[in-house]
Amino acid sequence: MKSRSPIGNNPEFRLRLQTGCDLRRAELEVAAKIRARVQPLEVA
Repeated sequence: MKSRSPIGNNPEFRLRLQTGCDLRRAELEVAAKIRARVQPLEVA
């Protein structure tokens, strides 16, 4: 017997979940690269 997940287990759900994870990972990677290159302004 296959167990059913209460939140859904269809291919569309899994694809949306994976896409969200991929986008978040890319967002964090880009943010880290930007922070490494940008220097804060000095406050007068």
